[in-house]
Amino acid sequence: MALESKLRDLERAQHRSLCFPISHLVRLPPSISSRSYAVMSEILDLENQADLLRSAGKTEEEIACLERILAIDESFARAHLALAVAYGKVGRFDASVAHGERACQVEPNDAFNFTALSVAYQRAFAGTNDVSFIRKAEDARDLAQRIRSAAR
Repeated sequence: MALESKLRDLERAQHRSLCFPISHLVRLPPSISSRSYAVMSEILDLENQADLLRSAGKTEEEIACLERILAIDESFARAHLALAVAYGKVGRFDASVAHGERACQVEPNDAFNFTALSVAYQRAFAGTNDVSFIRKAEDARDLAQRIRSAAR
């Protein structure tokens, strides 16, 4: 009960200070320890900072912020997805693809991750002209479609 109250207070404070929707915040179950809550709170704060840096066009700073998230929790899929986009923007297609692939490994049943990976592969092809990325993009797209179909 106290944890849910703290989460509501955190959401209100972040909403007032950041002035953008924070609907992506994860509701933590009451069984989560206060240490886990503090870690998740730090991750979400860093994610919000990365969002602001992205909006400001500060891609290198965004990348550094997202990498700090992964130093805390390497399995935070949203950081991997954001890094796939950010590294693609700066032409580091190897890192972009690696983070897209890692997001799919962390959350293999999420169709969105495979769609995002497909886009990372397409951008890698556009930046490198390596045709192997085309087949990988198609495979990731097809897997996303299979996951969506299985969920219905």
